[in-house]
Amino acid sequence: MIHFLSNCGDGNVLLGKDAEQISDFYAVKVDSDWEGLNSFGISIYSEGHGLEPHLLVQPERNKLIIGFNSEVIGIDTAERKVGFQIRLSSLFRFFSVLNKYGMILVFHEIGVIAVSETGQEIWRFDEDIIENCAIDNDSLSLTFMDAEPMTLNIFDGTRKSAGNL
Repeated sequence: MIHFLSNCGDGNVLLGKDAEQISDFYAVKVDSDWEGLNSFGISIYSEGHGLEPHLLVQPERNKLIIGFNSEVIGIDTAERKVGFQIRLSSLFRFFSVLNKYGMILVFHEIGVIAVSETGQEIWRFDEDIIENCAIDNDSLSLTFMDAEPMTLNIFDGTRKSAGNL
């Protein structure tokens, strides 16, 4: 990985340096020109846990959003630096992009965080291990391993009562 980063002439960022245990290494190369002569490198120390890091590409914003271990990091590829970092209560699982609302849902093992496309946290919800989820208009329905299913308002994360479904 060090060799990979040393070949990135436009700089590099190393993520996951505070991982409790390092089992895997991942890298992303962002070319600055057609020939690939100039590049910016992003490398990740992963704790493993069975999930590979997820990469959400936002070329219109010059952003890469990476979910891994127990965090989500937004990289500004134009500035070549970390733009934002979100710590999760448990292991990262996946992203769900809601372009219609300008929102990204970040799912982790025991909850979900809604963030704007720029990485600003909108709301956060933690409960229990999520087994399934469904998005329908302005509602997010969640089922859990040991807790009762529930439905949240997609805009503010508040629980919806049965009468509001």
